[in-house]
Amino acid sequence: MIKEYRRNIKCETQHPHPVESPDYLNPAGSIEDNHSNAYFIYELDSFFNGMPYRLMDIGCAGGQFIVDVHHKGYPWLGVGIEGGNILGMTEEFEERETGTGDIITKARGHENWTRYKDECLFHADVTKPFKIINTETKTDIKFDIITAYEFFEHPLPEEIPYIIENIKNHLALGGRVCGTINLSSGGHHRCARSVEWWDDIFRNHGFEVQDYPFRTSPRTTLEYLTKLQTVYDDHEPQDVCLIDETVIPLRYFTKDAKPGVYPACFYLPNPNSPESIT
Repeated sequence: MIKEYRRNIKCETQHPHPVESPDYLNPAGSIEDNHSNAYFIYELDSFFNGMPYRLMDIGCAGGQFIVDVHHKGYPWLGVGIEGGNILGMTEEFEERETGTGDIITKARGHENWTRYKDECLFHADVTKPFKIINTETKTDIKFDIITAYEFFEHPLPEEIPYIIENIKNHLALGGRVCGTINLSSGGHHRCARSVEWWDDIFRNHGFEVQDYPFRTSPRTTLEYLTKLQTVYDDHEPQDVCLIDETVIPLRYFTKDAKPGVYPACFYLPNPNSPESIT
């Protein structure tokens, strides 16, 4: 079989960048982050029972996760949305030290954006209206799952309802929003809110709150995979229960614990599904 790729995708927006956001004016994550994880993609494949899925990643930064989904080929679909001007930043890049102490001299995702901009990686300010369309059929594309890792804490609180409505406009009924939300405050974390606040605002927009359905994320490290492989070598597969600590469901934390990251999953009910018909 010759692998085919979707090349009929377009992002329509009048606002490609959040030009007043500190993430645009003083970028860090969009410059430094370029995460992906093969095991997480395996978990996605398992979640959809091996069937093709359409995935949008909001705040995709360097875009490697989406590029890896894109490389699965048609009929899988991966679309990454990022407000940071990765290539423009590359042209004016100043050498910098990252949070891990590494020195970088160019944006980590510059190669992905050079190769895949407007193919599977797109610019948009998700607080403003935008559309992902099929240029052949002139129809809006609906996604089975929308992911957002370490994104939701960055916009202003008053912008979150607009983002959620944009998500609903792009999410198929019965789809899910999955990701991690950093609960800590900071210069770029302008929406540091509690788990209860996030659950309530998604419920107010018609979502149901569910447990995060995966054991990993695109940000899971090779250290986790090494531990996982060791466990598999020493035990029967059904005995494996290793979970990346950054996505441990909150019910596993003690009452006094204050986890820094909320592994979130919000489900958009389909009123026409059999379980919704009484």
